[in-house]
Amino acid sequence: MEEVARIKVELEKAFGDNDVKKTVELLEQLVNQPVTMMVLQDTHIGLTVNTIRKSLTNAEALALCKKVLKKWKKMAEFYKQQEEAPTTTSTVRTKFRKMITDALKLPLPKDLQNQEPFLDEESLAARIEECIFQEFKNESDKRYMNRVRSRIINLKDAKNPYLRLNVLRGDISAERIAKMTPEEMASDDLKKQREEITQQAIRDHQMALTGGTTSSEIKCPACKKYDCSYNQMQTRSADEPMTTFCHCNNCGKRWKFC
Repeated sequence: MEEVARIKVELEKAFGDNDVKKTVELLEQLVNQPVTMMVLQDTHIGLTVNTIRKSLTNAEALALCKKVLKKWKKMAEFYKQQEEAPTTTSTVRTKFRKMITDALKLPLPKDLQNQEPFLDEESLAARIEECIFQEFKNESDKRYMNRVRSRIINLKDAKNPYLRLNVLRGDISAERIAKMTPEEMASDDLKKQREEITQQAIRDHQMALTGGTTSSEIKCPACKKYDCSYNQMQTRSADEPMTTFCHCNNCGKRWKFC
């Protein structure tokens, strides 16, 4: 705390003297200085930096102000999320909180295990469940139960460890994950697959509307008949060949080629 208090005094003086070089130097010290919530509250260093930021014209000093304020804001949000949710005597709600806790405690891949600090799993699970319960106000409501279960399934998904990581370190708040849709929680791979399915459905719909061009020269790979319809679309960059989408009028087989 003493070090931060010292920097604060010197920073106020350097800024008042219009000493840009010293101001930048002190802001760099703050960026690298370990600061707790207690230090922020006792020294009011955040207020000082924010006040200085509003009057700065030097780009380097302004960037440092924004960097340190962003760091402290994230820390404040992190500590806020550590606040415990109200306790419950409900057997159903207690069981759900335990299941969310177990999902959060699953081990992360080795390359993600050093991403601390993490929020307390039990407190976090209780906050997630509390947020969902407050929306529906009834533990017997199927919408409440389904919402909780979908959080558990997605948090346990071994193919989507970043969701659990982001929740544990506070990047995704309890309030946010309580309301996220399955599409929002999905892994990048699953989002890509869904996008491909959507695009394929659009192409199939377009072919159904246009009927395609009938050809007796394209052989169906399934039934071996020469009774097919096709459409061509530019699905890649303009200098790449068009993609041909085929539909067998005999067996219904669909395929594509470039």
